[in-house]
Amino acid sequence: MQGPFHRRVLGVPEQPGGRQQEPVTSDKAEVKPQQKEGKGAFVRGESQHRNWIRADGSSPYQPEKGRYHLYIANNCPWCHRTAVTRALLGMQDSISMDVLFYQRDPDQGWQFKPEAPGCTPDTASGGINFIRQLYERFGSKEKSVPVLFDKKTMMIVSNESADIIRMFATECQAMDGPNAASLIPADPAQLQQLEDINAWVYSDIANGAYRAGFASSQPAYEAAYRKFFSALDRAELLLSQHKFLLGDALSEADVRLFPTIFRFDHVYYLRFLLEKAMIVESYPNLQRWLMDFYQLPGVADASNIDHCKKGYFGRHGTNIVPLGPKLNYSFRQ
Repeated sequence: MQGPFHRRVLGVPEQPGGRQQEPVTSDKAEVKPQQKEGKGAFVRGESQHRNWIRADGSSPYQPEKGRYHLYIANNCPWCHRTAVTRALLGMQDSISMDVLFYQRDPDQGWQFKPEAPGCTPDTASGGINFIRQLYERFGSKEKSVPVLFDKKTMMIVSNESADIIRMFATECQAMDGPNAASLIPADPAQLQQLEDINAWVYSDIANGAYRAGFASSQPAYEAAYRKFFSALDRAELLLSQHKFLLGDALSEADVRLFPTIFRFDHVYYLRFLLEKAMIVESYPNLQRWLMDFYQLPGVADASNIDHCKKGYFGRHGTNIVPLGPKLNYSFRQ
């Protein structure tokens, strides 16, 4: 599986149409039927709960310490980035959080199993057993996580992770800890660069891994596979030039890339049939970046690789979870 990294020319991504009114578009909404790689392509559904916390009072939801609650599952990458953002901004004392079990019930979906290590009961909405029970209160058939919940009005604020991390970073400074990271650049040119990176990281890497792993035809799988590794090469080249994706400063782009790279060697390499190369062996700059990111305050506590492995490998076939690889991101050898 080893081999040198072969650099490719840093291409220019195909840009989507006009800018949306909201500060960020839904990742779940970015993959539409007309964007399929052909028959058998995996298409992610859209989030339906898209309210925003607003610091200027233009929304029923204002930033208040202790008001909001986050429901996550550690193995879900979309949940992972909300938990990481909460940690980087020092919001652990401002936004409470519950952790669902890493395996979904076949009929009910995401479930609470507080007896499982690393999991909690529901502490915010009356002791529900399944996240779908929260949605059902509002006549919704959704059953996804993450969920940002308002304990004051007992309403769902959002279940779109892209919106949640952006509102945490731009609208909730009143809830930040004393050493909160700055994730969104103020400079318009840098902000556009951030959005451009976010676009291809989402389509080709974060969701691209799923498009490969859940493809139901060989052509769809091969197209997603090629795009995934082309985008990894692109990230590798950027990180050979800078400490982080946007330059020398941490940004939201790094937060959005991290869950996939954190999971890759342990899970996606095998589970999603992306066995061309491992990060630790073939992508030295991504590996350096991964270790740097993992050591940022709060990130390790928000990252549970045991739940990831049990969640991905434990829900199919023989229920056997691989013992390896044994990788440590807390130090450099």
